[in-house]
Amino acid sequence: MDDEQIKSGIYKSIINKLFKMLCWRDEKKRWLTLYEELLADISMGEFDEEIKGQLLLRIVPLRYYDFSNFRQTIFEVINYVDSLRGI
Repeated sequence: MDDEQIKSGIYKSIINKLFKMLCWRDEKKRWLTLYEELLADISMGEFDEEIKGQLLLRIVPLRYYDFSNFRQTIFEVINYVDSLRGI
């Protein structure tokens, strides 16, 4: 597997967790568990420092948002990560 396939898989995993967090929060499940896992994945991941910083800057505040802002931010982060897959 080459480096691009690995990065694409990592970005796909982040997108999947973001969608799952959105669903879990809407269903009143324990979405903070996914939130913590995602933060750990990003913090320990081998990303460019700028990308890591951008992801954390957007994801960390999610726990404090009302559902409307949470949902909007989730989709903004998904779009950002999706744009990274094309780099």
